[in-house]
Amino acid sequence: MRAALGLAPAVGVTVALFGAALAGTVRASLEPGLDGRLDTSAWRALAADPVFADALWFTLRVAVLSTLLAAVLAFGAVLLFAGRGTFSRALVTLPVPVPHLVVAAVAVLWLAPGGLADRLLGGLPVDLVRDPWGLGIVAVYAVKEAPFLVLLMLAAMG
Repeated sequence: MRAALGLAPAVGVTVALFGAALAGTVRASLEPGLDGRLDTSAWRALAADPVFADALWFTLRVAVLSTLLAAVLAFGAVLLFAGRGTFSRALVTLPVPVPHLVVAAVAVLWLAPGGLADRLLGGLPVDLVRDPWGLGIVAVYAVKEAPFLVLLMLAAMG
């Protein structure tokens, strides 16, 4: 109970900021029409669009797969580096401060058709760029987020 009370101010500020932003977005999308009534036509059009359902499914699939893969990679790295010294533990978390955009650009340069990996290996068995399943996105997210999870797990282990 004491820990929950200690977290209450931070949680309250976070909920207030994100809640206000979300409420403002919803209010702007329901801007009253000329007659003063709230207009939900944009929401109805979005829900009726079949591309929206496909995009939502793609987003959920990429999010779940990349999170699971990053967690598995991080857990394996934690098992590998838990008993090691500070230098090797710091080395495994080195990619944490690298921006996501840099990792994405390097991934495209390496994994795209005609990229470095494609040239070195004579062709990849899967097309990771513009893949309808988003495997390239999953791989980049997992590679970028796994070191952050390693850092959190190693800190939790002491």
